[in-house]
Amino acid sequence: MKKTLKILLRGILIIFPLVGIFYLIAFLFFMDGFGKGFGGDGSVKNYYGDTIENNRVVKDTILNWQFYMDSELLFKSNIVESRRYTANVDVSKDYESLVLKMFHDFSNEVIQRKLELVYNDTVLTTFEDKSLSRSPFYLSKEEVDKVTKGNVGKDIYIKYYDYFHESGLTIGILKFVE
Repeated sequence: MKKTLKILLRGILIIFPLVGIFYLIAFLFFMDGFGKGFGGDGSVKNYYGDTIENNRVVKDTILNWQFYMDSELLFKSNIVESRRYTANVDVSKDYESLVLKMFHDFSNEVIQRKLELVYNDTVLTTFEDKSLSRSPFYLSKEEVDKVTKGNVGKDIYIKYYDYFHESGLTIGILKFVE
């Protein structure tokens, strides 16, 4: 009985470490490096699994936005959609501001933001602010009215910039109508 128990214990002491080593090797080769560190594609990842490029975290999330005239929703979209919607703004309508709401689900820090209204590669006007990334971005009617003169009926692209989108992101089209 003692001999059988001794053999059984010796087998367990040999098999368990081998199985553990096998699982560790399989995990390292077939997973993404403990969920942090190096990804299977050779990229470097942080604890949350976000890719890090040039000391900057690149999030794997969907950026959403909504564009309003005061509280009236003109369009909503996200970074995955390939279509950019058009907001028709009646120049005779009385409103206080156009409002862009960007939603970064991974950040709500204070950032510098910029929005350009662009027609045929020409920047018609630029709006800038420094605020929380999830705060609404207001475009006053007075500033927007300066752009409407001579641009009624034209497709004016709304381009958004911030720390995460330094090269700009076209979020939609603004069309002034009478």
